[in-house]
Amino acid sequence: MSSDRKRKIVIAVVILIIIDILAVIIFMRKFGNHGEGGVSLSSPPATEGASDTEGTGDGELDPTETDGGDSTEGGDGVEDGNGTETGEGETKDLPIYGVNESTLETETTIAQIPADDEVTPQLVVEEVVANFQEEIGISEIIQEGVRVTVGFKEGLAPLARVSAKMETAILDCISHSLLDNVDACEEVVFRGENGAAYESGHIILEVDEVYESEWR
Repeated sequence: MSSDRKRKIVIAVVILIIIDILAVIIFMRKFGNHGEGGVSLSSPPATEGASDTEGTGDGELDPTETDGGDSTEGGDGVEDGNGTETGEGETKDLPIYGVNESTLETETTIAQIPADDEVTPQLVVEEVVANFQEEIGISEIIQEGVRVTVGFKEGLAPLARVSAKMETAILDCISHSLLDNVDACEEVVFRGENGAAYESGHIILEVDEVYESEWR
């Protein structure tokens, strides 16, 4: 191979290398600038987002702390107001009688009533009835001197829909609870609806027959 031919080959290789280098440079300039432009365009939103986040954080930090403080203080104030000023939520014990659903025997239990509620025959009967699963129908509750008369609705317990043992348990719970909690109550009378004599399939009482009293 002659030296001229070798020189031509070397020059051709160098030219190819230079062309490749130029192509790479052109490619980098073209796509490199586009990439930088993309970064440049996306950077401001990121900066604005960061700025907004910082601004929001700074703006919400103090109000949140302040609101939280006000809310806590407000809660304490309401609690104190309820407990001390108005007395709402305060309760007292009312010992009454209920029934053991398994044995149907009467047993003592405690009802919670508002501390400022007056213990009346109506209140006592309501609390006793609330402890039963059976639907007990009360038609009237009358206090005359030392006597409390309780009337029951027809078709409902204890006049109907219950066994003899459950009927007796209901009457016992009401009478025991009235005698134990109503100071003026010394005797309890049970009647049917509209003042009629108490008469169920199990128990029959005269109109003014005393079911239970302090001495009985």
